[in-house]
Amino acid sequence: MLWLDWLNAGARGEMLGGSLAALGRVPGTPGGSTGDLDAMYRGEVRVIRTLLTEGRLPGFEAAAWRGYAWLRYLRRRWRA
Repeated sequence: MLWLDWLNAGARGEMLGGSLAALGRVPGTPGGSTGDLDAMYRGEVRVIRTLLTEGRLPGFEAAAWRGYAWLRYLRRRWRA
């Protein structure tokens, strides 16, 4: 939400090809920020719902992003 707010306020964004930080633990391991896949998915859906409710994301795009989040969730569960 923070990055989207900045971009909506006129800040310039750019995609970078490399990593800017390294994780201290392997993603998906217990105790890490990605250790609870269900909570991570619910958080993504909450952001999408907020953007839709605030009128900052059209309904079709919200549905597409939610579908994409679901597919990523399933992929992470399959790998876990």
